[in-house]
Amino acid sequence: MDREDYEDIIPVKDIKDPDSVYKYCKEKCNVDLVIIRIPVHEDQMPSESIDTIIETLKNEEASTPCVFNCQMGKGRTTVGMVAACLIKEITITAKLRKMEEIQLIHANTLK
Repeated sequence: MDREDYEDIIPVKDIKDPDSVYKYCKEKCNVDLVIIRIPVHEDQMPSESIDTIIETLKNEEASTPCVFNCQMGKGRTTVGMVAACLIKEITITAKLRKMEEIQLIHANTLK
């Protein structure tokens, strides 16, 4: 599915780089925001990138929010989002299996 590019003229009052936006969010929202830069090359197999995403998220709770930004919002953002969703699904399923083993949930929950 091809995208149609759209351009518009917007008056610029202030420009912030991603790091200053993250810093602003940390200060104003009082959150422990961790920024991890993972280079992903457009139109190439993202095997190293996926490995880095897995390594970064594998010990995080499934409820940990993730934000992906490639500045264009096309393929690279999607790669990160899909990888994170799969990791979170695996994490949730593993926890549910443990709950099933100790009979906290019904045996048919994961079928």
